[in-house]
Amino acid sequence: MSTQSLIEVLRRAGDDPAYRQLLESDPDAALHGYDLMPNQRDALIAGDVAELEQMGVPPELSTAAGLYNREGERLT
Repeated sequence: MSTQSLIEVLRRAGDDPAYRQLLESDPDAALHGYDLMPNQRDALIAGDVAELEQMGVPPELSTAAGLYNREGERLT
């Protein structure tokens, strides 16, 4: 429900490579305990940068988290 929780997930993914790996390999475990709406969770898992932006996440934060490039393509 909280944009703040969404931002916390992305910041943590940017700061902690092990967490970023967990988010990619086991999103249920990585997102456990965060107060996220289903659509926020889905956007994170799908790497939908446009949707994340509409939810109030600055695009540079998605990029800095190492999950997406500027074109919104998932990094591997």
